Amino acid sequence: MISDQQLDIANELADAACALDWNKRYLPDRLRIESESLVRDMHKLAQAIGDDRFDNAINTN
Repeated sequence: MISDQQLDIANELADAACALDWNKRYLPDRLRIESESLVRDMHKLAQAIGDDRFDNAINTN
């Protein structure tokens, strides 16, 4: 079971991934490629905790 502290951290990471995904178009190519990998990992984490904000952010881009 996930503790409240772990859930809070996961939520903060999901928020950061949403922001990174939204702003990646402004990054140089190398950083954009690396950020896409990070965003995929954070998306998996968000799905694991049942956080749909990331899905909603992806759908609005």
